[in-house]
Amino acid sequence: MVGNTTNLELTEAIIKEVGNDLVDANHKYFTENVIDNDDYLSILRMNIGSLSATAEKVHSIEFAQRIKEQLRNRAEELFIALWIKLGKEEEGEDLNLKKELKKAKKVFSDDFDFECPKSDEVRLI
Repeated sequence: MVGNTTNLELTEAIIKEVGNDLVDANHKYFTENVIDNDDYLSILRMNIGSLSATAEKVHSIEFAQRIKEQLRNRAEELFIALWIKLGKEEEGEDLNLKKELKKAKKVFSDDFDFECPKSDEVRLI
């Protein structure tokens, strides 16, 4: 233990730090390699989901849900900031900021919040 920090507080701090680093690394890879939004957000969703599952195992479901939401929000902020930056580079003063913010949020939400069907809901043809 560090100072008056409990093991649970230390676990929370470590998971939060790893999560932020994970989101940052995913975003950096996305921007440097110019991968498709769908692919990027699918990978990010899986990585955040995996970290959240770990958080649930070593801490609690409530903490896991909080960390998942915090990391999702951080990823969304980075995604939107990049969307707007690229839009300004492409369109300059003609960029409709309000319209682009709405569009970026929709793209992020549609791809990131996509729920895969459960195995018992999938029918093979």
